[in-house]
Amino acid sequence: MSNDELVRKFLEYQPMLRGFTRYLIHDAHDADDLFQEAAMVILKGDPLNIPDGVDPVKWFRGIIRNLVRHHWHMKGREKVAYVEDFCDLVEAAYEGEDQNVALWNDRRLALQGCLETLPPRSRSILSKYYAPSPRIEELTRQLRCTLGALRVRILRIRGSLMACMAQRMSEEAANG
Repeated sequence: MSNDELVRKFLEYQPMLRGFTRYLIHDAHDADDLFQEAAMVILKGDPLNIPDGVDPVKWFRGIIRNLVRHHWHMKGREKVAYVEDFCDLVEAAYEGEDQNVALWNDRRLALQGCLETLPPRSRSILSKYYAPSPRIEELTRQLRCTLGALRVRILRIRGSLMACMAQRMSEEAANG
């Protein structure tokens, strides 16, 4: 595989790899920093370093996993074995999706479009609820509701997003 092919493959899978990174590192800022570091390693990498028969996307995820491992060691986490087990599970989940990069990108675009159609209040609730360090108690106070009521709101908003995405995806499939 040439260096140009490696770069094209990385760019094609970039949203999926960014999601993989974000799933392993919950803090959005740390995940973005780690992904940028991984991109630099990958894009500066020598394609000859990829062992024969190894899928480049799996190699990309391996680089990200190594950086995640280093990240957790630097954070002083003691339960690194747990992190390894978790990484194995996430890796297995993403491995099955490698062949569906177009579907992955279509879903991401549909979600972005559906988020834009949400009422501003619903978008605000979602962004606060899924913030890197959510302050759920503060959000319930702002909304003047109980934790249970907040969860119901989140479920309803997510339900409307899923319905919107399903509609967009079926429309796109029908339009080809």
